[in-house]
Amino acid sequence: MLKRDDFLSDIYLIDWMKHEGKLDTESIDKDLKSNFNRIDFEVPSTEFKTIKYLLDRGCYISSSKVTYAYKNTIPTVTADPRLDLATMGDAQELSRLAAETFTLDRYRNDPYLDAKLVPKLYSEWIKNSLNGRSDKVIVHRENAAILGFTNTIKKTEELYIDLVGVRKNCEGRGIGKSLISKVKELYPQETLSCTTQIHNVPMQRVLQRAGFGIVSSSYIFTAVR
Repeated sequence: MLKRDDFLSDIYLIDWMKHEGKLDTESIDKDLKSNFNRIDFEVPSTEFKTIKYLLDRGCYISSSKVTYAYKNTIPTVTADPRLDLATMGDAQELSRLAAETFTLDRYRNDPYLDAKLVPKLYSEWIKNSLNGRSDKVIVHRENAAILGFTNTIKKTEELYIDLVGVRKNCEGRGIGKSLISKVKELYPQETLSCTTQIHNVPMQRVLQRAGFGIVSSSYIFTAVR
């Protein structure tokens, strides 16, 4: 079944569809015969037959995912005064930071997407997060400047860490790790999860050092017209 991603459709002014439910040759062929601008199919990285089928039908790999999880059972106390919760007054600075930081994402690197729309995309993403899409937006401040941030989304069975961004000139200082530690402190007894790209090795190292383990990996295949 195809479902329209309203957020991305509005940003890129296309019908951006995503396949949901069982993925097999019959459902793929049905989707590709429909009227669409863009369809994303998420495929587990071990489903080689499905991957070949999508490639044979002209789809391309537009992104990848690796999901980590952590069962938060040990109380964490960060006691770091540089960490606090963002407000709507931080929206502009957070939007700039996100647009500058996420250089490995699909929105900047997919040849079928206009990279000039990246600032608009993250501006809307941050505004939505501050307006209630996220449960919390946590920032790391020094001298009134935001050097890093993360946002969390509550799901039925887990707490999802949505974005983690650190200024390029501040990487390697442990800011990402401290943000994850703050999430652990704020959500005791929760199962935490976070998804990043397979090629985003720095983020994977942050999660591994924080005790997270891999639970799944997948590729996003895309058809465009």
